[in-house]
Amino acid sequence: MSAPTAAAEDPFARYLRSLAASWDALAAPDPEARVVRAPGFVALRHLRRPVLTNVAVLDADVVRDALAAVGPAPFAAWSHDDAGAAALAAAGLRRDVATWPMLARLDGAGAARAGARPGPGPGEGRADDVREGGVHEVDPAVVARLNDVDPVLVTGVPGLRAFATAGQEAGLVLQPVGDDVVVSFVVTRPDARRQGWATVLLRAALAAAHRDGAVTATLQATAAARGLYEQLGFRVLGRWQEWVPA
Repeated sequence: MSAPTAAAEDPFARYLRSLAASWDALAAPDPEARVVRAPGFVALRHLRRPVLTNVAVLDADVVRDALAAVGPAPFAAWSHDDAGAAALAAAGLRRDVATWPMLARLDGAGAARAGARPGPGPGEGRADDVREGGVHEVDPAVVARLNDVDPVLVTGVPGLRAFATAGQEAGLVLQPVGDDVVVSFVVTRPDARRQGWATVLLRAALAAAHRDGAVTATLQATAAARGLYEQLGFRVLGRWQEWVPA
């Protein structure tokens, strides 16, 4: 049976399916890494790269199994509701940051659609050189370095595409999953913030994804970036509370 179309599929289910598939890609370069899909949770266990080890908990009753799936490595567990949060707290984890799963249609009326004119995000400048941007595709290692993370995290990941502005003021990576594209590693250099680079970058990269067949884009937003994504047509699908070992 074919996957549901973007119009028919529940948006959160679509986001979650793409998240798990993007974890498959991150695990692919390492034969010891694995993604576990089970009723009530999905987990990425990456012992060589513990920063990639995460488990998304959708059912509080399976917290014990979810934590066992990621093993002893440092990790983050994500709760989707109050029951999951209580179960993770009872398991001895401590509350960390919150993130918001989001989705945008790239073929609709939202600002993220292909061909939308670049413009500034909240508090960003409007200089013509910023709007034009010069966004181009780059080696994913470039974006890793902009994020101050080890380029090995994105080396050899199948299907991964990376984009940056001409002067590497901002960068991101895209992971195509069917007719969705997962947006991650979005970063603006500290000296280039609040100048509109992230807006230009996202619009150009999403336009490229749309030309290649993507119908939607999904991502997880921090509190600081959520307003920017909403301006670009993304809508919130829920809230993840992240938990880490005490």
